[in-house]
Amino acid sequence: MGQLALPNSALIYIDTVTVIYAVEQTPIYGVLLNPLWNNFQAGNLEVFTSELTLMETLFSATEKLGYIFD
Repeated sequence: MGQLALPNSALIYIDTVTVIYAVEQTPIYGVLLNPLWNNFQAGNLEVFTSELTLMETLFSATEKLGYIFD
């Protein structure tokens, strides 16, 4: 697996899969994203996403908890 190349400072858009990989710490991609989150926490990067990402992430989480939506 390669490395994630990040600029020194930037505004970075992330989508649903990025959030899910990070939260679940998937073996390959979760670790690959650590530099992104470390730079974000250090204030070197700004990260943003859409309302759709929030909806998809919450739906995925509630589905895994066993909630059924009709």
